[in-house]
Amino acid sequence: MSKPASMNKKKLKHMEPTGKHVFRASIILLFLMLFVSLFFKNAFLEGCNKILSVLICQLGWFYLLGVFFLVVAVLYIAFSRYGDIKLGGDDAKPEFSTFSWIAMMFAAGMGVGLVFWGCAQPLSLYYDPAPYLNVQPQTPDAFLYSIVICYFQWGIHPWCIYSILGILLAYTQFRKEERGLMSRTLLPIFGRGIIKSWVGKVIDIATVLATMTGLITTLGLTTLQVSRGFNFMFGLPLNNYTYFFIILIMTVCFLTSAISGVSKGVRIISNFNLVLCFLLLFCAFIFGPTTATFNTITSALGEYISQIVRMSLAINVNEIKMNSWTAKWTIFMWATWITWAPLVATFLARVSRGRTIREFISAVVFGPTLLTLIWFAAFGAMAYEVAPLIGKAAVSDPALTLFIVLKHYPFGFILSLMSVILLITFFITSADSAVLVLSILTSHGKLNPNNSRKFVWGILLSGLSFCVIRAGGLQLVKNIAIIGALPFLIFLLISVFSLIRFLSRDRRIIRDRWVKRILFEDKKIRDFDKL
Repeated sequence: MSKPASMNKKKLKHMEPTGKHVFRASIILLFLMLFVSLFFKNAFLEGCNKILSVLICQLGWFYLLGVFFLVVAVLYIAFSRYGDIKLGGDDAKPEFSTFSWIAMMFAAGMGVGLVFWGCAQPLSLYYDPAPYLNVQPQTPDAFLYSIVICYFQWGIHPWCIYSILGILLAYTQFRKEERGLMSRTLLPIFGRGIIKSWVGKVIDIATVLATMTGLITTLGLTTLQVSRGFNFMFGLPLNNYTYFFIILIMTVCFLTSAISGVSKGVRIISNFNLVLCFLLLFCAFIFGPTTATFNTITSALGEYISQIVRMSLAINVNEIKMNSWTAKWTIFMWATWITWAPLVATFLARVSRGRTIREFISAVVFGPTLLTLIWFAAFGAMAYEVAPLIGKAAVSDPALTLFIVLKHYPFGFILSLMSVILLITFFITSADSAVLVLSILTSHGKLNPNNSRKFVWGILLSGLSFCVIRAGGLQLVKNIAIIGALPFLIFLLISVFSLIRFLSRDRRIIRDRWVKRILFEDKKIRDFDKL
């Protein structure tokens, strides 16, 4: 007598992999890293600094060349014959509208960073320009090239890093119907046997650790800037109680959004983010130096296009000052984007089913980049206009720079309040996306993991962030992020060849589709499917 179908389903569900080994190992290693950083802080910081020094002196060139190679690879794929391939079946339809799709990508990718650095980075580079540009600090040229550097470090380079991995993940999941795991993206390189062994688990655990490290840094910086904003506007004290309360509120919000699902929580808040972002940007144009902003966009864009290759490869082994600046800005920014790549790419893949590769790259690389360029020009021009009033001290605390600048403009209090709200909602979408991604990675690639795992990762993310802030260990996490970026950059470079091999295997399908289209259109053959 055969067993009932319900019993068979339960048995199959019980036998289905849950990713518990990756989940448990990731949590143990995270707590171990936190323990060492808290109780052996000085030794840990000294060790990280030594490793960083070696990396910058010996392998700085590798960061620059590696990221430049990723940019070239993405642009090649976008304009190649592979651009028409859909991330899904040939009949797959997009799950989200184009507006919601771009809004979610932008919010998950770098929304928090734009609010934090919108005024702080142009002003910092105005006082400390790139040595290879040969401009004097605190001059009009220094301001122009400060915006150019912002374009370079926040433009197509980070989005190409996200894109190459996002395409590969979406292709693997939706076209090859594999699990949503980072290790599965390397199947064409290593084969199924190796990927299903301990090697695959190590890759997935390393992905979780890299993602968590970047997230803790971001939540820490967000908490500090929100607390600085409330202190600046309302006199709220800066202490652990304030940090705890802010983290608690944000945790409740992003967990509520995460549990409600992508189609509800993330989509709704991302749409709100984009609307509020455009409103704040519009206010920056109206109340700020409008003509100067448009002039800055035009001039900086021209310089950015003409200097992009030079800036991508600018390093000199014989110039300590140049390497110091490159390490402080370019390599640090590249490391930040690389450590965020697993999170953003996994989320991009999750919301991009039904899009073609060319459509994906066009939206991911050029859509958010355009908004980023306008954002830095507008807020950079506002900072430059009041630079003589606020002085160099305004950049000593980047978390406070935005509020100091806005204070000198009409409705500065309202603009500051809007910025804090935008900062919080941007982080909610980033943390929401992160909880989803971490849950997918530790649930053996399930695209819709259970809410209990989301809850666990949300609590861990917030708890670890508070512990690091309380111990003053954000610099430790930033150092770890830079160090961790090196092996993940190697992974990204391998993933390019994995994607090319995936696409090359579909060459016959692409050729057959082209032949069918020609025959169908020219000879009017009705039995299309039999060709």
